Amino acid sequence: DLSNLVDGEPGIVLEYVDGVTLGEFLDTNPSLEERIKIADQMISAMRYYMGKQVVHCDLKPANILITHNGHNVKLIDFGLADVDNSNIFKGHAGTDRYAAPEQKRSDGVVDCRSDIYAFGHLLKLLHLPVMFRHVIRRCLKEKQSDRYQNPVDLYLDFEKAKAFRVSKWAITTCADCCRVICVGQLDFRKHPESPAIIIAR
Repeated sequence: DLSNLVDGEPGIVLEYVDGVTLGEFLDTNPSLEERIKIADQMISAMRYYMGKQVVHCDLKPANILITHNGHNVKLIDFGLADVDNSNIFKGHAGTDRYAAPEQKRSDGVVDCRSDIYAFGHLLKLLHLPVMFRHVIRRCLKEKQSDRYQNPVDLYLDFEKAKAFRVSKWAITTCADCCRVICVGQLDFRKHPESPAIIIAR
């Protein structure tokens, strides 16, 4: 927000974020649920600013803050950001480790798919389960046309992976319960002393 400072000079008032960078937060070994929550909130932020035709151009752990209170995502440093496609007239920008291939080419056209590429690298850092791998692979496609074309498509695929994880957990848990009960019943008829009976009871 634009405001006047104490001395009357104009200035910009920014939010103070009480938190740590994504890298520092991951060093605390957060739970899987917290890591998925971070990915969810990042996708939500991308859907918002990309909906305004903005490209961040420098998504990386240092530019993602996690609040101490609630572990919420705050995306910072839009210093390299620009309107989608207008940076065709500008030079290379971004951090090499996370920058998309087109950001490293002098003739590259940077758009929302460039941020989606960087997001794929961030997903890798979150160490998500196997059902999310296809999302990561598509984010990291070399050609822009092979990646998610917009954050909505990314969101929908990520939600499917989450739903599959929940259903797989439910099926596995149910199968384990049935296996324990069946083993207990079988052992009860043949070997009443079996420890499996205690589990079945």
